[in-house]
Amino acid sequence: MPETYTSAKASAVVWAKPLKGVTSMESLTINLGTPSNDKLQGKIGSSNLVNYVFNTSYRIHGFRLDYGDSQNNIFAKLNPYNWGNGNLPEHNLYWPRISAGALVTFEPIENLFFGMFVSPEQWNLSEGSLSWGHLGNPGNLAYPRVDPANGHSLDGQDGASIDQDFYDARKVYQKMQFAVGYEIPEIGLVRAQYLGMRNVIEAAFQLTAIDDLMLDLGVKIPFEGTDKADPFTYRKKRDFQVSLAMTYGNNNFNLMGRVDTAFGGTDASNTKYAGVVMKRGFNMIAYLVPSFEIGDSILGMDIGFEYEQSDLCNEFKDQDGKDMDQMKAGAALWFQRDLGGITFKIAAVTRLPLPYGGSYDNYLPLYWRDGKQAFELMFPIMISTGF
Repeated sequence: MPETYTSAKASAVVWAKPLKGVTSMESLTINLGTPSNDKLQGKIGSSNLVNYVFNTSYRIHGFRLDYGDSQNNIFAKLNPYNWGNGNLPEHNLYWPRISAGALVTFEPIENLFFGMFVSPEQWNLSEGSLSWGHLGNPGNLAYPRVDPANGHSLDGQDGASIDQDFYDARKVYQKMQFAVGYEIPEIGLVRAQYLGMRNVIEAAFQLTAIDDLMLDLGVKIPFEGTDKADPFTYRKKRDFQVSLAMTYGNNNFNLMGRVDTAFGGTDASNTKYAGVVMKRGFNMIAYLVPSFEIGDSILGMDIGFEYEQSDLCNEFKDQDGKDMDQMKAGAALWFQRDLGGITFKIAAVTRLPLPYGGSYDNYLPLYWRDGKQAFELMFPIMISTGF
């Protein structure tokens, strides 16, 4: 019998090593529940101030490129679909969400890693423009209206629930995730994967051969959905993405920088432009964090800029109806100090008043009007500790 272990974390993961004792298969591990694995994930993230520097309620939407977990822009972890990671409530279901799944990992030789994730229970935001319900007054508690992504119940009737015991096996297999990575000693980490749930192939390379410098480059190549029964992917293709991130440290000076880009996504299913392939324009985020260590303290800055091109998908316009690209930017000056097991951080953050247009895509409410983002100055205080 395999040895089985349970996790006390809320993610409710049970894992087993079914071939424990067989030397060549000792590392084979099966995880059940809501597992994830970040061994191959992008190695350079962003900043815990990014959601202050960038106003996520501003006109540019935040789901083409990831702000908070920007290491996923380089290379997504195995099962990148944990609930609640969206920048706004409406973003939490932009990708399929996972109720339960299985994750298999295997390291047959040193430095070589294989991973596979499969989930029969996947949920999409219901088709249509009114897929989020709101409770209370003024309706600030949002809840999703979801459909099972893998088909309905065995008798073909609508209303399949989370307890359904039938899944379309073909769709489950199509939406699996496979990843492989190999660490080249003293050079870097190369990895590739297929994400069926996103219709995307990813490749990345982390360079570690240069002293004091680490580079991580990732590329995402999407392909168009061909399943007529899946309105969320049929005749649609997600963005191509290219991301480059770096860290440099020498003596007391450290620098983190990254550039994330998305472009070329298409939608040929929109009836508004029948017969026209709607193509996404260029979207870029540039972020820089220089810092200096002063004893037990760190003094640093965050500088961020985002640009999104006007296109048929987002329909960004000025008040005269002309195409108008969107931009936003912000900066922060911060001080951090470690006090035993507690980290204290205080920052002064400003968002720059760049202009924006008067339309927004995806049928989101028009809370914005033509003009400029207001000049803002904030002083967030962060205190963190671990046990």
